[in-house]
Amino acid sequence: MKKLKSYLKKVVNFSLSLTPITQDFLRILSKLINLAQGKGWGSSTIRQEIKACLKLLNRTPRIFIDVGANKGLYSIEIKKLYPA
Repeated sequence: MKKLKSYLKKVVNFSLSLTPITQDFLRILSKLINLAQGKGWGSSTIRQEIKACLKLLNRTPRIFIDVGANKGLYSIEIKKLYPA
């Protein structure tokens, strides 16, 4: 596994050296990084993402916990959707 990670790192570094750094490339790279971290799956806004998560639950939770909150954007959107 260690060798595989090392190999993949070399491939990525080599690929980046051949790829012109454009705004489109950086946008795609940013999106891939966010998806790898579990952010923004299947949606383009926080509100859509929250609604998708709630749909998976099939009921309205009584408590919301924003784990790892940075700026609190999830909490703000939850409060808008469920003021009580």
